[in-house]
Amino acid sequence: MTIDYRYILSLIQSYMPEEDVLIAAPIEDEAIDNHITKLRETNPALADVIGGFWEDMKQDPIKYKGLDARTVIETRIEEIVANQINDFTKEWCARKKDVLAILDTFRKGDKVSFVTDYDAYKQKHEGVSKLKYNRNAKEAVIELIEKIRPLREK
Repeated sequence: MTIDYRYILSLIQSYMPEEDVLIAAPIEDEAIDNHITKLRETNPALADVIGGFWEDMKQDPIKYKGLDARTVIETRIEEIVANQINDFTKEWCARKKDVLAILDTFRKGDKVSFVTDYDAYKQKHEGVSKLKYNRNAKEAVIELIEKIRPLREK
C-alpha cells in the first residue's frame, strides 16, 4: 500500500488549531505516526520533513494556528532545497541557475554538464587537479539531485 502524502497532511490539518483558538489540547494520534513510518519506507526524506513538522506541532500546536499544513510542509521543503543548493554552489563554485536546470531536467544515466569556477575552487581546496575537480563536481551534483528529488516527488 502506498502512503499518500496529501492524506497524511489532511490528517495533520485536522489537528491544527483555528485562528481564534487560545489554548490547544495535547495532540496524540498513533495513526499519523504509523503513516509517517510507512512513508519513510518509500520516501525517507519527505517522511523526515513531515515527521519533524508533526512532532513540532504536537509540542506546540498554537504556533500553527490558522495555518495550512500543506503550505507549512511546502515552505519547509523549499527552504531545505534552497539551502542545499546554496551550500552546493558555494562548495563547488557553481552557478545556481545551472544547478537548478540540472535538477529539473536530469534523468538517471544522463551526462552532466554545468559551469564551474575551478580557479575559485582552487583558492579553498589545494592540490585538486582540474580534471578531478570536474569529475567530483559532476558526481556531487548527481548526489545532490538524488537527495533533493524525493522531497519534490510527492
